[in-house]
Amino acid sequence: MNKFVTFALAQALMLATAAGATAEAPTGSSDNSTTASRPTLSLDVEIAETSIRAGEQLAIKATITNHGREAVTLVQPGDGSACGWRTPLTGVSLAPAASDARHPDLPKPYTGPRCGNVNPLTREEIVFLRPGETMPLSDWFCYLPVRDPGKHRVVFYYANQPDKTWRGVPLGQHDAEAMKLVHASTPCQLKSRELIIDVLAAEDAR
Repeated sequence: MNKFVTFALAQALMLATAAGATAEAPTGSSDNSTTASRPTLSLDVEIAETSIRAGEQLAIKATITNHGREAVTLVQPGDGSACGWRTPLTGVSLAPAASDARHPDLPKPYTGPRCGNVNPLTREEIVFLRPGETMPLSDWFCYLPVRDPGKHRVVFYYANQPDKTWRGVPLGQHDAEAMKLVHASTPCQLKSRELIIDVLAAEDAR
């Protein structure tokens, strides 16, 4: 079930740029104030293409950086993250560029077709991120086929929820020690800075 997951987008002015946003409060907290004990993390997304046909997908590079003074434990996105079956939750939000629609605090889960199986959790999916270190996110980070041509505003999400109940039928046993580390990992809710993307109609792409 391994796959390289990308989404369709293009924007000439955003060529090879990065978008990042800092999160102070752990997931589930309504308190947005900053305290010394809370980690400061950023989700950064890099785009490297200028145009794409509607319905196609484009590769992105996404990373999380620890800007705080404390080490954190994070979980790589995996099979089921995009549809809300496991932690971390990942996703994207699209809105027409000309609209004033607000992006949600959490991503809407992917609801398209998929099988009921998931890859089992492995120890390699748990990352100990020290102050100043950056973690590249796996290919499971994001999936968004953009069907409608035009300009869109888009943001990306990563939300680690250590106590989340996992769904799906694993193709093998979840690593028990890795699952313990998941439950002890650092809760966080990250949203990237907004990007403007331009999706071309099939006959216009070049």
